[in-house]
Amino acid sequence: MGITGDVVNNYFLTTGYYVGGGSNTLNISGTLTNNDTFYVYGSGDVANVKLTLQFYSHAVSQDRMAAAGEMLIAILSHAADQSGLKAD
Repeated sequence: MGITGDVVNNYFLTTGYYVGGGSNTLNISGTLTNNDTFYVYGSGDVANVKLTLQFYSHAVSQDRMAAAGEMLIAILSHAADQSGLKAD
């Protein structure tokens, strides 16, 4: 699936969650601003996006801030292993 331009996700954006399978590709030419849930779900699924992490600043409870921090560490820890993934 290809989306031209920017995308704002306010609910649930996923590859293959409801229909199963794998090897799905999501291409977003602009920036993805994620305000809720974004999964690259199936085996072999790929998402090509420019992702903003602004939603992390909106988590106000301690448990949400901790979870957001863990997610950010997990994303950035694999940056060197993934072609094109980098922290700006």
